[in-house]
Amino acid sequence: MPPVKRKRPPPTPIEIANQKSDEDFIKEYLQPTSSSWTWFTHPKTQTRYTICLIGAPRMSREDLKQCYDLIEHTSRQDYERAAAGWKPGRKMREMKSVELRYLLVLEGGGAGQKGKCGCASEGKDEDGQVSERAGGGAESGGGGEGKGGPRDGNGIEEEDAGRKAGQVAGFSSMMPTYEDGRPVLYCYEIHLGDSLLGAGLGRTLISHLLTIAANIPSVQKLMLSCFLSNARGLAFYRKIGFEEDPYTPGPRLLRGGKTLEPDYVILKRDVEVGKVEGSEKEDGKGE
Repeated sequence: MPPVKRKRPPPTPIEIANQKSDEDFIKEYLQPTSSSWTWFTHPKTQTRYTICLIGAPRMSREDLKQCYDLIEHTSRQDYERAAAGWKPGRKMREMKSVELRYLLVLEGGGAGQKGKCGCASEGKDEDGQVSERAGGGAESGGGGEGKGGPRDGNGIEEEDAGRKAGQVAGFSSMMPTYEDGRPVLYCYEIHLGDSLLGAGLGRTLISHLLTIAANIPSVQKLMLSCFLSNARGLAFYRKIGFEEDPYTPGPRLLRGGKTLEPDYVILKRDVEVGKVEGSEKEDGKGE
């Protein structure tokens, strides 16, 4: 009797999301109605920045290095205070994880940038303003150790000729994944350069992540992590509606009776399409 062929289970919404091209990911989960989401104007300097979405496998070496440099600039001290320490190789491997997608904030805005990032969207309006795990800061930049520890990504493309070096002013990275068996959108990183602190861009990026999470079937929350040493970041996240997740680590009793206190907290926010509350002046340091 021939063996019975078992049907493969249908792909989960998380698997489907991770298999999509950047263009389809934008169309189905960010669901822009115009191109306004691709622009951010600094409220004080009126400097215009481009926002685009790109998967880790399509990142150029130079863009990846600039993102890494932002993490080091904003959060290295938080890592060094933590038990895991600052491990450059581990961080870079995690940043190359194939299922990570980046929201890059680029200085200026040329057609070459849009073409590379796949952020073109339908519509004529171009004037709109638009947590690794144990992380650091959003409106001043701060990263984390990323969910699940280091993961090896595939190759990184050579620098695109249409993009000049030195233009990544901030970024956020995310991954549809599972946390304790439940589908979530995990924010691995959110970091901004000094010139963008307090400008409201942190809220803009979080708002995009909430929209993406709300449009992935079965995902009910956006999660991230923040170092406990990052008091400003914790205040920022809590102000925009994040709260401690039940799975955040607690103190551990070691042999000999010593207690090991956690150095980071896991935060979550239930997803809903809409704005992130709070004024620009309240922006703090947070993932």
